[in-house]
Amino acid sequence: MTEAETIQRELPVDVDAVQLPAGPGGGRREWWFERLGWTAVFVFLVAGLLGLLGHGPLSRAEARADGLAVEYQRIERFHADSELRVRATADQDGKVVVWLGREFLAAVELERIQPEPAAVQLEHDRQVLVFDAPGLEGEAQIVLPFRPDTRFSRTVVRIGKPDGAEVQFNQFTLP
Repeated sequence: MTEAETIQRELPVDVDAVQLPAGPGGGRREWWFERLGWTAVFVFLVAGLLGLLGHGPLSRAEARADGLAVEYQRIERFHADSELRVRATADQDGKVVVWLGREFLAAVELERIQPEPAAVQLEHDRQVLVFDAPGLEGEAQIVLPFRPDTRFSRTVVRIGKPDGAEVQFNQFTLP
């Protein structure tokens, strides 16, 4: 028995079946594409964790105007539970009055309003919510749970008070 046959019997792999990369580059192209794929997976994972693909620290934001503040998410997911938190001051009559723009109301499924408004008025391009707040010192908080009802869209959200304070921001909805 020759030395090559002895080595071949000791190896668990069929030496003739092993294929070495051909060409001057060897397996560099495949190696490069594999690394590119792993990098893309890593980038999407980090973007998701940070909130660039939905709720997260980089997606949270707040818009403010005189006597009005709105906490929201910049990026929403289609039919996922979300909410707006509106803080507003009361007027001299002890009422908190805020309005929601029509574009926002058309783009979402508004589940409920917390607390329940004392009155709701429809106007041409908005819905006015009136809350009784006798003796309120400071700001009232209104929570608007909703589900985005559009895919791959940008919604201009407008919320304001009759006295002229208004905030406007964009929300992007992903599938």
